[in-house]
Amino acid sequence: KRGRVLMGSCGVWHTLVLTEYGQVLAWGGNGQYQLGSGAPKTGSLTPILVSNLSIDSLLGDQPVKLVCAGQTCSFAVTATGAVFSWGGSEKGQLGLGKSILGSKQPSHVKSLEDV
Repeated sequence: KRGRVLMGSCGVWHTLVLTEYGQVLAWGGNGQYQLGSGAPKTGSLTPILVSNLSIDSLLGDQPVKLVCAGQTCSFAVTATGAVFSWGGSEKGQLGLGKSILGSKQPSHVKSLEDV
């Protein structure tokens, strides 16, 4: 069950929504993996669940409280303030470090811990 949509964010090529159960759904273009599905760069015309952002996987007991879509990247912030990013990062916009050009699935932005 996905529940009601609490918020949404539109990028240039994709859209993200957050449901009342903390699920993040995405659809649209996926040329830089901004949908976060981990799948090949194929886009989706219907909402798909973003990989690794379920409460019982990557986040433990930290539900997502905010989502944001950029041009070719995506972000989620948890209830405890942890930031996760995925998609394109040619200019470092994911915050994952100089050598990271992109992420197919959500990655924890550790440089923002305790900021």
